[in-house]
Amino acid sequence: MNVRSRVRPVAVLDIGSNSVRLDVRVTADPKSEVMIRRKSLCRLGKDMTLDNALSKTRMDYTLKTLKKYKRIIDGNDVEKVKAVATAAVRSASNGQQFIQMVNDMLGLSIDVIEGDEEARLVALGVISSLSFPFTGLVADLGGGSLELVRVENNKIKELTSLPLGLQRIPDTELSTRQFIWGHLDKLSWLKKETPYLVCVGGTWRACAKLDQANLGLPLGDVHEHKIDSERTVEVCDWLITETFKKSKARDAIEKHRQKEIPLAAFVLKTLHSYCHKPAVLFSQAGIREGCFVDMQDTQAVA
Repeated sequence: MNVRSRVRPVAVLDIGSNSVRLDVRVTADPKSEVMIRRKSLCRLGKDMTLDNALSKTRMDYTLKTLKKYKRIIDGNDVEKVKAVATAAVRSASNGQQFIQMVNDMLGLSIDVIEGDEEARLVALGVISSLSFPFTGLVADLGGGSLELVRVENNKIKELTSLPLGLQRIPDTELSTRQFIWGHLDKLSWLKKETPYLVCVGGTWRACAKLDQANLGLPLGDVHEHKIDSERTVEVCDWLITETFKKSKARDAIEKHRQKEIPLAAFVLKTLHSYCHKPAVLFSQAGIREGCFVDMQDTQAVA
């Protein structure tokens, strides 16, 4: 009798500057069924000390979250875990000590990835999720960094990671614009015209939800929600001035996101203008889906 071995699930653990997330899927295919999805707003990148160290309070809270996730991983007989830490940990003076602490306490091996690798994984996730062959710019706005990737026909051509996360940008309009443009000006390839700007990240997805609500569209998945070039400026201004808070649309997003919206919209408006005002798309997929793609590719080679 031919007995098939049971397929065991795989997981991706993403330790970001704002949130810590866990996705467990049936297989490494990023389009396979999601068995479990968890998110905790740990804000690991906030309250850093003067010597750029992660705060004890934030580390302790993140450790508690990781303990819960480890129980979920063990309880579901997960075969393989790809765990990554991004901007907050890689830029912290005590980032490696924190990762070692997690390994010693929980037995989790976490890869502190460089900015370019983060950008690559984000692009893989976006490319795998779109319903059409993609040419354009992928931008992932997080708490600690902004990843930018130029893609042509689903192929990554250029990529970078910039210190333009929401927790790092100055909070006055003039200094914010100068700060952002100063970093963008270093990238000659960013000046090329592009048909699409795909936005990734929780706060930008919240912007898309607000736009859906304002248009009276059904709320839900914002994947491939589109804002044309001309309306992008109008939507960004609506969000920057916080006019959205006077409408029922504000109920479409969590309260903790609302205070981040104006700055996220300002970054989007600035980037949109810099890139010759392409159409804007939003992606539900990002680094975690890219990690699954990477796991799938690794398994195929093996």
